[in-house]
Amino acid sequence: MKNLYQDQSLLVKSEGINAFEAIQANPNNRLIEAIFHQDKPLFAIWESQNAKVVEPFLHEICLSYHISGSIRVRNNVIGQNNVKFNSISIYGKHAYEWNIYNKLIYAQLYFWDDLLDLDKDQITQQLVQKHLHGIRDNWIDGFFRMILSYSSTDEKKQFILKMYLDCFKHLQKQYLSKQTNLNRLHENGGLTSFQVGKLQQYIEQNYQQQLNINDFCSAMNCSRSHLFREFKKTFGTTPYHFLNQKRLEVAKSLLIQGNPIHLICNKTGIDTPSKLNYLFNKYVGMSPKQFIDNNRDIN
Repeated sequence: MKNLYQDQSLLVKSEGINAFEAIQANPNNRLIEAIFHQDKPLFAIWESQNAKVVEPFLHEICLSYHISGSIRVRNNVIGQNNVKFNSISIYGKHAYEWNIYNKLIYAQLYFWDDLLDLDKDQITQQLVQKHLHGIRDNWIDGFFRMILSYSSTDEKKQFILKMYLDCFKHLQKQYLSKQTNLNRLHENGGLTSFQVGKLQQYIEQNYQQQLNINDFCSAMNCSRSHLFREFKKTFGTTPYHFLNQKRLEVAKSLLIQGNPIHLICNKTGIDTPSKLNYLFNKYVGMSPKQFIDNNRDIN
């Protein structure tokens, strides 16, 4: 098996002007989902197998999150490296050449200079000097789990844009400053990936019920103040916001299927038709009727 990782004859080579294009150009890579913003790739999910990806010089910073697959990856900066489950890598502002053996499924978030206020020289120096691969980070793990929990691309994009700057600030503080200490991963607090998963599971199983903050606290075994504070630290919003997003996701699907409003309220835990109308206007930017009309026009 060791020789397999060194056999470059298995690899198909591709090249591109940025990470997204370099990966997309390779026939051994499959694009599962992509999100763009201002004509630039913002987020993507990939499946790669036996691929050699050449990036002559990246101007963006890439944050990769390992979803599944057990392989080794080799690149020209750090050499051979194990890819750990739910680990992250941070790279960019440099030339890279990746050898990916066997199969790997991963998500990437792309940070662009014109979308951020960057200390470019300092960040470039830190990215090249440090081996920022195979890192376990609870904050980032929870962040990607939240992204992947949304079923629609629009909801993923809204959440990413809301958290884009906070995510980069986390990376900058933890890994891209001269004061970085890689052993202090939990310095900023926030929910662990286990807690995020537990909360997601609770909402998934109980969103049809009339939930209140005490129900959340009981499920998470923590106080009201602690839950709100740590959730806010992690995602910049409240548990109620995430619950409402789940309910609206289900409500949209039921509306498209032609279900009556009273049944939708019953199946989503939303008290009344007026509350449903309020939530649609607040989070979707239109009434349920307008949503149905728009969807009918598209189809």
